[in-house]
Amino acid sequence: MVPSVLCDQPGNRWVAAIDLGGSVVKGTLAAADRLDYPVRRMPRTSNRPIADLLHALSALMSEAESARRSIISVGVAVPGIVDETAGYVRRAVNLGIENLNLRALLEQELGVPIFVGHDIRCAATAEQSVNDASFTQSTMMVPIGTGIGAALIVDGRPLIADGYAGEIGHLNVGSERTCACGLTGCLETVSSAKAISRIYEELSGEVGLDATVIATRASGSDQAAMQAWNGAINGLVIALEASCSILGLDSIIIAGGLSLAGPYLINPLRDALYHRLSFHRQPQLSTAKLTADAGCRGAALGALSVAGSGAGVS
Repeated sequence: MVPSVLCDQPGNRWVAAIDLGGSVVKGTLAAADRLDYPVRRMPRTSNRPIADLLHALSALMSEAESARRSIISVGVAVPGIVDETAGYVRRAVNLGIENLNLRALLEQELGVPIFVGHDIRCAATAEQSVNDASFTQSTMMVPIGTGIGAALIVDGRPLIADGYAGEIGHLNVGSERTCACGLTGCLETVSSAKAISRIYEELSGEVGLDATVIATRASGSDQAAMQAWNGAINGLVIALEASCSILGLDSIIIAGGLSLAGPYLINPLRDALYHRLSFHRQPQLSTAKLTADAGCRGAALGALSVAGSGAGVS
């Protein structure tokens, strides 16, 4: 069934947007004047991410066609090392993609302009559109979910470095655990939502507990929760302290699923970070207004930016 919101909207400047994740594909349709259409969640059905991506895009385009709306461009948000200028995915470990010109592939398949962006930078673009007050001269947005990354604004400009900037999840914070990237000690091994749940399971035997629930239990008498949660906070503080020292941040925005822990996360994180900083600027810490759908919304904004250009973002 075609959502009535599509049929009720005039105009033909419609875009399709996808956030290609390790286990879920998120997709939406958007118009130039509205970005609040529903985001669909489609589970990955194969170990072939591009096949899943094309399947999801086909479904979105069929939906638009049924509503008599034409898709003029497509935006795709991808994790990993992504060069937006070239539309090139250098490496996406969680997707098993390496050295792929994703823009060229999709333009050949779909025949419309394509925007390819890093999922976290896409999320930051969407977040800034609804929360500009939290974005200052030097801002870092840190989504924490299955993994951890960062979008950086330094001296008022996005820091991209050919896609290599923002890999905060792979800073060594002293963990003895091996990361999916092959290194030992990465922030992701102790402070990602996935790691917190895994560590709690090892300590307590309870399987599949959400990290935000572990955060609330840590405020009580659950010793396993306290150990897992305090380890996560300690890892984040080490990584954020290093970021503040190098970048002179004046704002840090925590996003992603773990941000839903709210004060259970922000309050101890702020206290411990401020305790470790001496002459450094003490950044404002806050949680994002957008959570799970931000990457998809940002991909839609990227698609709108290239609509009608016949090429990707330059």
